[in-house]
Amino acid sequence: MSAEPAITKPTFIVRFIRITVRLLLILIFGGALGAGLYFGTSALYQQYTRVIEDHAARLDALESRQLQNSQLTLDRLENFQDRIETLEIQGDTDKDALADLQSRFDALEETQTNLLADTNLFSERISTVEQMVDKTSSLGEKQATLQNQVEELSRSIDALDEQSSRLDILYHDFQILRAMELVTRARLNLMSDNLTLARSDIKSSRDILALLQTIVPDYQTDTVIAIMALLDDALDKLPNFPVSTADKLEGAWALLIEGLPPEEKPATTPDA
Repeated sequence: MSAEPAITKPTFIVRFIRITVRLLLILIFGGALGAGLYFGTSALYQQYTRVIEDHAARLDALESRQLQNSQLTLDRLENFQDRIETLEIQGDTDKDALADLQSRFDALEETQTNLLADTNLFSERISTVEQMVDKTSSLGEKQATLQNQVEELSRSIDALDEQSSRLDILYHDFQILRAMELVTRARLNLMSDNLTLARSDIKSSRDILALLQTIVPDYQTDTVIAIMALLDDALDKLPNFPVSTADKLEGAWALLIEGLPPEEKPATTPDA
């Protein structure tokens, strides 16, 4: 058998060099890794800090804007509350006036019924007197007396006609008050965002005015037509333009509160 070759062991210097090289490599790798971690962590921290500061600034701006919007909303709510209270006070006043006018109208209506009965009686008496005048034409003194009675009865009938005219005026004013109450209710419902009831009240008020237009004198027709036009505009604006609707209702309410013209205005002729 041949002899095995001898294994040469590394010398101390070689081992020392290897260990030293390994230590240097470990130190270099560790230093590079530490530097990478240090600078990477620093960069990430700075980026994180900038993101946090940016979000904080946005949150501050959003909070400030929210506070402004909240204050604006509170101011608008207070304004709406004041307007609602004012309209409620006006509505209560209108209801009291309407109730008083209703009682007066009922009393005058009863009076008108009695006056109509008296008118029929007077007409019968006039017919009787006229027949008596025809039969007693030869009696001058009695005829004069009867003629005076006829004139007195005619004056009574004229007074009844005047009373009937006053009742017509009162009835017109009563219908105006009814229309005004419905417009007031429509404004309250509009403020409460109840558009369905607001539309119903506007239509009811317009129906009253449409009937009133057919019975008022000619010099009052233009006023009724102007109010109806504002109510028609208000109906056209619903439900998309509630603010414009409120303006139209306010204009109609202002014309209603002025009432119908008391008498026909004389025609004006241009100067020569």
